Amino acid sequence: VSDEQAVFVEPLGAALEILEKVRIKPTDRVLVIGAGRLGHLIAQVLLLTGADLRVVAKHPAQIELLAKRGINPIFESDLTGTKWDVVVEATGSPAGFELARRLIRPEGKLVLKSTYKGNLEVNLSSIVVEELHLVGSRCGPFAPAIRLLESKLVDPTVLIDSTFPMSSAIEAYERANTRGVLKVFGGRQATSAPGVIPTKTPSQAMYDQWVAYCAAYARTNPFLPRFYRLRNGAYTLDRVYNGR
Repeated sequence: VSDEQAVFVEPLGAALEILEKVRIKPTDRVLVIGAGRLGHLIAQVLLLTGADLRVVAKHPAQIELLAKRGINPIFESDLTGTKWDVVVEATGSPAGFELARRLIRPEGKLVLKSTYKGNLEVNLSSIVVEELHLVGSRCGPFAPAIRLLESKLVDPTVLIDSTFPMSSAIEAYERANTRGVLKVFGGRQATSAPGVIPTKTPSQAMYDQWVAYCAAYARTNPFLPRFYRLRNGAYTLDRVYNGR
């Protein structure tokens, strides 16, 4: 497994956790709401079940990424009157939950992968009346995620937007914080982006500079930088909600 693949083991395990909690049959109609990093990985995993799968997408870049893995997108405007056997909500937005709630069929399975800021208003009576199966799903198993990466049954590297050397870690985070960018990767072995200058092993001083920058940025920004150091000096960047 390459470094570029390895940085996706944790979210890919979270996607696999859905199959630990919910049985999905090839005859099921399955909808994933949310075409971000996690939503895309969920879609790649659920595609392996043979189910009739669609992913709600809003932007051309999302549609393009889904097409690379043979996943069918669907626009929210085309969902009117349609009910689904299984709906996975992965937007992180209360509006995403409301949409999922409207689209699930009676006795259907609604899988929640989102954690929401604040409280979420839910009509529990309708969930009881329609006998819905509401399933919370968070982290998942790493070992099968690694096996899927080794076999190339899933390919999360299509989500990597760009690659930076360690010496450009601050620029890398600024890129990672750009709307629509799903993943930024870096390190001396990371050569997926054109024109990348090979890096040397990162120095402690450079790492300390990066940590100080992140701490200052987090004081005024709703998103925290998430920084992973890998073997051979490689690193990866994304962002996580700060809770402010």
